Order: sequence, then C-alpha cells, then structure tokens
Amino acid sequence: MATITSFFRKTPVPSLQAYFETKSFNLPPSVVWTESESDVASALIAALDSLAEADREALILEVGRIIALSDEPGQNALLDVVQNRRQFDLVEGGHNRALWMLMHEPRAFQLAEEVRYNDERRRGRMWSGYVVERQKLIRKDQLSIDAFTAAIRAKFGTDKVHVDVFDRHRVTFDGATHQLVQVAIYREGSPDDALGFDGNGKLHRRIVKPVYEACITYEPSDGVLEVIASDKNIRESLAGLMGHHLLGIPFRGEKIAAREYDLSVLVEPFVFATDASAPIEQRIDSVNIRELRFQALDRPSQRVTLECSENDGETIWEMADRHIGPVALLSVVK
Repeated sequence: MATITSFFRKTPVPSLQAYFETKSFNLPPSVVWTESESDVASALIAALDSLAEADREALILEVGRIIALSDEPGQNALLDVVQNRRQFDLVEGGHNRALWMLMHEPRAFQLAEEVRYNDERRRGRMWSGYVVERQKLIRKDQLSIDAFTAAIRAKFGTDKVHVDVFDRHRVTFDGATHQLVQVAIYREGSPDDALGFDGNGKLHRRIVKPVYEACITYEPSDGVLEVIASDKNIRESLAGLMGHHLLGIPFRGEKIAAREYDLSVLVEPFVFATDASAPIEQRIDSVNIRELRFQALDRPSQRVTLECSENDGETIWEMADRHIGPVALLSVVK
C-alpha cells in the first residue's frame, strides 16, 4: 500500500486523471480533480477501500509495474525503447514518465520491463556470456523467428512459447553507447499444484503452469552474446538455438573471459580518490571499506571475514590489526 500511496503523491494530477479515465471502474465523488494535489492524493488513497477487490488488486499490481520503472535503471530502460523520444523528454518526473509510457506506448513499456529484467541480472548467477562472430545481422523476419520459437518448443517440450526481438542500446560507465539486439523468451513450464482459496473461501489444490522468462542480447560490435536464464544448461541451449536460427552461425560455447581484479592494494590502508568537481548528482564524497575477507594461499578452504560498522570509530585495517595481527602479513585479500 505504501508504494501506491507514493505513486499518488508523486504523479501530477492531470496525469492521474487521464490514467483513471481509462479504467472501467468509477471512483467515488470524493475524488475531485480540481482540488489541490495533496487533497487529490488523499482522496485517491481513501478511495482504494471503496473499490471491488479485483479492481483494487489489479490497480495495485499495475501501479507496481509503473513504480518499478520510475527509478534511474527503469528510466534508462524506458529510454532504450521509447518511440516518441521528443514527447517523452517533455514529461517531468520518473513516475510520470513511466505512466506516460504505459498509457501511450504500452508495447514499449513491456519491452522496457524486459530490458530492466535483463540488465539487473547481468554478471549474476543467472548470467552467461559467450564470444561469437562480430557484425552479424539478426534475422528478424517472421520465418526465422517462427523457426527459433519452434526449436524452443521442441527443446523444452512445451507448446506455449512467446518471443520478442527488438533493438536497444546500453550506455557504459565511460559514456559510450553500444547498440544491442535483445531477445526476450517466455515459455510455459511443467504443471504443478499449489494451495489456493476458491470463490467461497475454501482451501483447495489447483493446477498451475509457471511461465519462465529468459533474455538474450547480442552486441554486433564486440560479438558478445549474453544469456539470462535460471540454469547454466538452459543458457547454453538458448545461445545455441539463437546462433543457429537468428544469427546463422555455429555456436561453439566459447565463454567471455572472467573479470579479474587485483585487490592487493587493500591489504594496507588505502585512500580512494574522489572528484569534488563532479556534478552533485554524480559526486562521491567518500569511500570506506566496511568488510574484508582474507584467504590464505595454503588453505583456500579457510577464510576470515571482518566487518566494521560505519559508526565504530576505527577503520577495517585497525580492526584487523587488533584481532588477527598486521594485515600486510596476510597473503590474499578478497
């Protein structure tokens, strides 16, 4: 409930009015659009209790989708796929822009959700990256997409598969813009049973079929294919199917080299550089190490982790010296 309250208070009244005018249910007379923003927001919050349960739940879920794209990563996802960029740039406020996209470009709004789903999971447990041929054109004709979809059906033994293929871009930390093609895949899983209440409030078991989501991005300039899915074998299978049907190339399973970091500088007290001249929204005032994990080379199965709270009064290195001796004598730092 707190999230929908925040949405009402952070979205301009004209946008809220336009949004609710698209709904099939009627708001109570207490919602007067000509009142102040604060009064309108309070009236909408109070009106939630007067809605039918199904309408209220649907509204909360949809507003949750809007809020999910109102922060910086969500706004970046919207910018990746918006069609009318000129009009989009005129809309002020993250909640307002996400709402505008849902109302005026609902298809692009869904693609933005897929972009965020992908980007939030990059380099995580659900991610695999592969090296493939560069500068290949993705086959976007319906015949190729149908063949790709049919191959997924056959591979995973399901009749219900949906595939989206669309262009997007990604801005890296150095400010460079990289053009991508993203493929979003939805497939129905095996049936399962779950407990639920029927219309009479009685508990019973019902059959449910989960929908599994996966994403693939291809960056032509670097020849990088990235896959987001729950299982390593599934990621490799999807990459192979995409290589064959949408890229027209053999998939060899060559993985992107793992990133390596030299953290040996943290064995001793280290001061991180900051830039006071940076714009205030990009400025980092200070950096402090609050946790260090040490691992001896001769016993990789044994680790020592130190955590130091912000208000503790001593640095992580002082804490290490006090508990385990001079940190500089330790051979490996994680």
